[in-house]
Amino acid sequence: MNVRDPFNIRGLNRDPIASWRPKRNTTHDSSGNTTTTLQSVIRTAAATAAAETAAAAELLREKASEVLLEAGASLLPVTTTNTDDNDSDTRTTEEDLGDDQEDMSSFSIPKNVPSFSNPQRQYEDRLWAAATNKNSKPGNILSGVQDIISGGNRAALPMYKDKPYIYPPGRGGCGGGGGFRPRRKRTLGLLLLAVAGLGAAGRLDTGWGWGRANWLKRRERVVEAMKLSWDAYERYAWESKSGKQMVPKGLGWIIIDSLDTLMLMNLTDRLSHAREWLAKDLTWEQDEYVNTFETTIRMLGGLLSAHYLSTTFPQLAPIADDDPGKPGEDLYLEKAKDLADRLMAAFDSPSGIPYASVNLKEFKGIISHADMGASSTAETTTLQLEFKYLAKLTGEKDFWDKAEKVIQLVDDNGAEDGLVPIFIFATTGKFHGENIRLGSRGDSYYEYLIKQYLQTNKKEPVYQEMWDEALQGVRKHLITYTEPSQFTIIGERPSGLKKEFSPKMDHLVCFMPGTIALAATGGLTEKEARGQPTWTDKNEADMQLARELMHTCWGMYKYMATGLAAEITYFNIPKEPLGASAPHKAPAEFDPDPEAEWRKDFDVKPQDSHNLQRPETVESLFYMWRITGEEKYRDWGWEMFKSFMNYTAVEDGGGFTSLSNANIIPPRTRDNMESFWLAETLKYFYLLFSPNDLLPLDKVVFNTEAHPFPRFDMGPLFSTGWKRKPRDEITSINMGSLRSGMGREFLSSYPEDDDSNSTSAHSHPPSHYVQNWVSSFRRDPGRRITPATVVHSVGSSNRSSTVVGVSRSNVSSSAGGGSGGEKDHHGGHFFDLHAANVNTANTMLSRELKGRHLQMIAIGGSIGTGLFVASGSTLTAGGPASMLLAYAFIGGMLYCTMQALGELAVAFPVAGSFSAYSTRFLDPALGFSMGWNYALQWLVCLPLEIIAASMTVNYWKKDAHRSVFVTIFLVAILVINLFGVKGYGEAEFIFSVLKVIAVIGFILLGIVINIGGFPDEGYIGGKYWYDPGAFNNGFKGFCTIFVTAAFAFTGIELVGLAAAEAVNPRKSLPTAIKQVFWRITLFYLISLTLVGLLVPYNHPDLLGAESFADASSSPFVIAIESAGIAILPGIMNAVILVAVVSVGNSAVFGSSRTLAALADQGQAPKILGYVDRRGRPLISILVASAFGLLGYLADLAQPTEVLNWLLAVTGLSSIFTWASICLAHIRFRNAWRIQGRSLSELSYLSQAGVAGSWIGFGFNVLVLIAHFWTAAWPIPPTLPDPDAVDDWTTAPEGGHREVPTSPTGNGIGVTINNTGDVVHNFFLQCSCVPVIIVFWAGYKVWYRTKIVKLEEIDLDTGRRRAGVVYFNDRGRSLPVFAVGKQELEREREREMRRMPRWKRVYRLLC
Repeated sequence: MNVRDPFNIRGLNRDPIASWRPKRNTTHDSSGNTTTTLQSVIRTAAATAAAETAAAAELLREKASEVLLEAGASLLPVTTTNTDDNDSDTRTTEEDLGDDQEDMSSFSIPKNVPSFSNPQRQYEDRLWAAATNKNSKPGNILSGVQDIISGGNRAALPMYKDKPYIYPPGRGGCGGGGGFRPRRKRTLGLLLLAVAGLGAAGRLDTGWGWGRANWLKRRERVVEAMKLSWDAYERYAWESKSGKQMVPKGLGWIIIDSLDTLMLMNLTDRLSHAREWLAKDLTWEQDEYVNTFETTIRMLGGLLSAHYLSTTFPQLAPIADDDPGKPGEDLYLEKAKDLADRLMAAFDSPSGIPYASVNLKEFKGIISHADMGASSTAETTTLQLEFKYLAKLTGEKDFWDKAEKVIQLVDDNGAEDGLVPIFIFATTGKFHGENIRLGSRGDSYYEYLIKQYLQTNKKEPVYQEMWDEALQGVRKHLITYTEPSQFTIIGERPSGLKKEFSPKMDHLVCFMPGTIALAATGGLTEKEARGQPTWTDKNEADMQLARELMHTCWGMYKYMATGLAAEITYFNIPKEPLGASAPHKAPAEFDPDPEAEWRKDFDVKPQDSHNLQRPETVESLFYMWRITGEEKYRDWGWEMFKSFMNYTAVEDGGGFTSLSNANIIPPRTRDNMESFWLAETLKYFYLLFSPNDLLPLDKVVFNTEAHPFPRFDMGPLFSTGWKRKPRDEITSINMGSLRSGMGREFLSSYPEDDDSNSTSAHSHPPSHYVQNWVSSFRRDPGRRITPATVVHSVGSSNRSSTVVGVSRSNVSSSAGGGSGGEKDHHGGHFFDLHAANVNTANTMLSRELKGRHLQMIAIGGSIGTGLFVASGSTLTAGGPASMLLAYAFIGGMLYCTMQALGELAVAFPVAGSFSAYSTRFLDPALGFSMGWNYALQWLVCLPLEIIAASMTVNYWKKDAHRSVFVTIFLVAILVINLFGVKGYGEAEFIFSVLKVIAVIGFILLGIVINIGGFPDEGYIGGKYWYDPGAFNNGFKGFCTIFVTAAFAFTGIELVGLAAAEAVNPRKSLPTAIKQVFWRITLFYLISLTLVGLLVPYNHPDLLGAESFADASSSPFVIAIESAGIAILPGIMNAVILVAVVSVGNSAVFGSSRTLAALADQGQAPKILGYVDRRGRPLISILVASAFGLLGYLADLAQPTEVLNWLLAVTGLSSIFTWASICLAHIRFRNAWRIQGRSLSELSYLSQAGVAGSWIGFGFNVLVLIAHFWTAAWPIPPTLPDPDAVDDWTTAPEGGHREVPTSPTGNGIGVTINNTGDVVHNFFLQCSCVPVIIVFWAGYKVWYRTKIVKLEEIDLDTGRRRAGVVYFNDRGRSLPVFAVGKQELEREREREMRRMPRWKRVYRLLC
């Protein structure tokens, strides 16, 4: 095929028109400095706008007359030619012009290019040339402008979109202007213009709004703005310049994005420079991740558009190198084809929905690193125009098919009323969430529907059908009217169509007016379209809607102080939003009075007041002008352009900048020129002020980056390869069966629904909220990152390496998509380890925990009775010195353990965390045993904490019924967890802050009490270390309190469990892990040191505790009471109450997540793995909460015996869990080494290393040995002195008083009268061990599992490295969830370099 003219445009019969030469309004001084016309007049607009007085008007008339007089000579033939050295644009004489016309009449110029050789235009051009080349003298209207705007030689550069930040250039001291050549005046011209000037002085337009509009002159002002912008980029940020860039060799984002703009504006020299860089320097062979969407619309679209313009309109910025037969003939197309081949890797996803990013060198697609791996719907559906056009040019159908399939997949989701959520999973092809908006992440999906229909000359009606359905949905759900002025707006439904309406309108939404008008007319003028037989009332209504929305978008500009719209505008609407059919009439004009009524409708928040030079409004103005022919749209565009010139120009020729705050004067600048300023905004301004035959809308279609493509016929090779499914065959995403539109349909010609029961978003009936609530508990299969089909395929095709067991024949994957435990046809059982790994990595849990949540969970998440209450029993058993040593010993052990957990959790943030690590790195049977034991520990902990909380209430009210408070606390904990992980995270954040404040407060108070701050006590110092002593019960006392100290640290590992639900575990988890150091040092060692100084170990309140949960036995409360402080004990007890509820909350979280992970691995009933659409493991939460009902044992006469046996089952669970973490880390490192991996591939390394894991494992073993010894030979009970305590009751029958054991069963206070009591005590303290052994042995025998060999350990599935999550597929390591490695590493390096030294040290520790 003919790639130079694939659509045979040149072969069309058209009348030849006069040739033209491009013009350039630039002169040079002797030194070579360039002075553009814009640099001489850019500030004039502000002055002329203020010239309302008679004197100013007179001055303008004088200037106009002076211009006319001087311009007279230029209207007559001259004998010289003034050549611009910067561009190949030439100003000719009349004689030259005649010759040129004669020489160039041998070929035709397409009709859609304006005739620049028209005699009237020649006179206009010369008139403007004379006006703008007038020498500016001090004091006149142009004086001083040159000094402000002139280009300088500064080396500094402003921040561009694809360049690093640097401060903008400062104001220069000189202009680059140079002198102007005086023109010879002809007598005839003077006479003619002297007469004409009398009548013309008030009507002349110089291009800045003086008199009647001359749109060609105004267009020249846009050209000059483009020159200034491009020259600034070329001077300061050109890709070939030295300096740090986004990528080492540069990708030319601004260069390629601006090619067609340079062509349209005939900036030949600048285009030549760009082509030279493109040919010599541009390479796609760069190991970088780029955004699929941005690269397609900007780079691929820019190259294809340049190819189209250069081949179809060779007279635009003519360059010999691209002529037929020349080496550069197909440069743009060749570069585009090479890029597209690389971008096609994005479509290689399991579903066909393109991945968010692509590695250009490796031809590899990468899933989004945010939003749970979901891509933006707009990004995935805004690639079709580009790939379809490329398919047409090259004849490669694969480009067409891949792009087309995306729209089919999106449509198959069955979005209600054509409105799609803004996220979709590339892995499953299913929508994520219910956020509906036409702003960011949603906008261009709708734009490309109608443009695909137009691109193929209306031969694919399916896209028009989808557009009509979507526009109807917009009317029904998103259109409303403001108050008091009744502007028409398009709002948002952030929580779904049946949820509340948000009157928020992004500037991005302002693409809609023009797109609606384009769809209604097909690109014809409104007058022409009305004459078509297809014109209906619907089209009329659409045009009215387009006008109303255009009016609102213009109001967004008029509202701002600079006249430049904010990024986001909110609107005031009635409490019950009006429907689309409601009567409304907005004011036709915008009263400039600051107190005008219409301003009450608009609301711009400070954080949204920035202006990014966006093109959407001028884009719609361009469409509206071309289609309606109404001059006001051009006038609005000109006013907008002047605002850009006045408020965004950078001094010293630095181009134009976006604004941080566009609502103040002078505005705050951002020192950043966006690429779409050159590619889109200025281009649309240029086209708005151009004749309508330049790129007519019925012949071209613009992509979302304003790159024009031709419309074409599909031909025999291409066709629409899909059909829409009937709506009743599609499983809807169920965003609402209730009709929640804001009124009846706008027109009877639209398909009508029964809206008799429709209500506004603010007036839903109660049944609506009930159904909404019920719907939230349903399962959302689309939440999975990896589709079930992938789990099926890898589980069934890779059995040889993933099955742990002996029965491997005739394997069929379970219905659940690869659960761990399965059965073959011969009745044997096996464990599918790989499927278990995939399921835990592919969790449906919601990732909503932020860094602050994880840090507070790590610092104070599990501080409860273990520290505040149980520390009293450790003080009694071993004395203050033994207590401090034991906590330091356990703290050191846990520091090593948590470092190991941190390395594993950052690399593998999977569901189940440490229990899953035992399954993956050790033995599935051990993982099963550890997981269930850990879950049971928290299941039993919940009722214990609730009982402790109810007993704490007795501090204030002795006769309170505990069952009442058990109910209150249980319901509160359940409600918190039903709010999902975010509710848990926020609750724990608040609880932890309160606990941290309390501990710090106690430390300060304890110091004051100890040094004698209270007269009643006097100086205490270390007297209790001497009397009664620092140690109690010798070495056995020291060993006895090990497990109790460990109980105080229980829950410290929860931060690893929460990693699977963290937004960014790579960044937030290491910081949280490092907080363990401060928690051990500050909250345990320092606070317990003060406790040992302030409370003797033989204090009667410590010995007379009703139970381990009795807050009155807390040494913290005793220390404060002993100082005689009346109110603080009550406050401390309140803190203990909060701490107890917090631990109960953590108990539900820990047990439910562990149960769900066990179910995902096939090690628990599948029903426990049920995760609803809000990411909650619902069934597991309910099961965990049901265990809380045991809290009603609090009202029994002797509840502790039952609870002691419950605790006995899991009393040592934490020790075994911590030991398994250390062992899993050791095995992981060994496997990592044996499989030839480098430690540099890990995002976080344990500060303690493998040696620390061995130390942690060894210490855990020592704790178990010490516990067995003290359980077999317990310390005899120590009873309080009856004379020392008034309310100490007599001993029960038998001569002794029973004192219940501690929660971990350390033997303190156990009734020991005979050998039977010793045996009873031993089993009470150690029954956890046989339970673990039974779980492990039973599972091992049933599934015949073996220890996983080091060379077979899966090191890829679910692994995250520098933002990449990997997935093991048949032995291949495939990235599933990623951002650019180099980008993250550079960001980390830059961040560290900017930090002061003290902060680097802090980051090392914290």
